[in-house]
Amino acid sequence: MIDTEKIIVCTSSEAISRSIARYKNIIICGIQGVGKLTNTIKAVKERENVYLVENTFDFDGKTKARGYKRYLDYLYSLKEDLFIIDKMTSDKGKAFIESKEDRVLIVDGIFGRNEQEIEVISSFFENYDVRVILIDRCIRYLEDMLEKFEIIIELTNDGAVMLPIETALQMCQVLNKSIEK
Repeated sequence: MIDTEKIIVCTSSEAISRSIARYKNIIICGIQGVGKLTNTIKAVKERENVYLVENTFDFDGKTKARGYKRYLDYLYSLKEDLFIIDKMTSDKGKAFIESKEDRVLIVDGIFGRNEQEIEVISSFFENYDVRVILIDRCIRYLEDMLEKFEIIIELTNDGAVMLPIETALQMCQVLNKSIEK
């Protein structure tokens, strides 16, 4: 049974800001177009050492449209000191890994990433000086990773719902069972 007393409804930016202040590892999910990445960048605007690991694949496994470069430019306009990493195995990725400063790692989805890159990203879940924010469209595919996170923010067109991990695990089990049928 889902514990509805732990479900908090608020605006997207409020939810993300509150969660970043309180939790180390966060998942932000929601349907396409609700502002998962945009609201996250706005929420970390005042923070230093913010890195975004981009993903050129969309949720359906297709290469993102050519407009993705313009989208990254838009994100830069929201936070000019944002570091964008194309792959964790690139020079920028290696520099991030070797850094000892407190930093925020925003991961734009895991779909389409190879196993090595997922391993590198996963290594930061336990790292005390890295706050991980995973952006993804649906929690259903994240069931195996959920226990590494502390909270999930489900963005909607009207705001956000903050879900404890226990609730998200229950939802994943229901979603995955419905697909098996």
